[in-house]
Amino acid sequence: MQSNEGNGMEKYTKLLDQIMGVEEAAEKWNLSKGHIKTLCRTKVIPAKKLGRDWAIPSDFPNPKVGTGKSRL
Repeated sequence: MQSNEGNGMEKYTKLLDQIMGVEEAAEKWNLSKGHIKTLCRTKVIPAKKLGRDWAIPSDFPNPKVGTGKSRL
């Protein structure tokens, strides 16, 4: 009889490769962790809250690129 345990772990690994946390997103996009959390909370970033953490799609583009808003 074969064990399905290996297949289950592969599913979780693939899922985890598709998400990132606030710290990783902040480093990737050169934004502060606080700003990332605000963008998640205001739904600028399509993230899901899991307890105290946010699950952010790892393929989501940098939210500060192409907004058309100037910081000057």
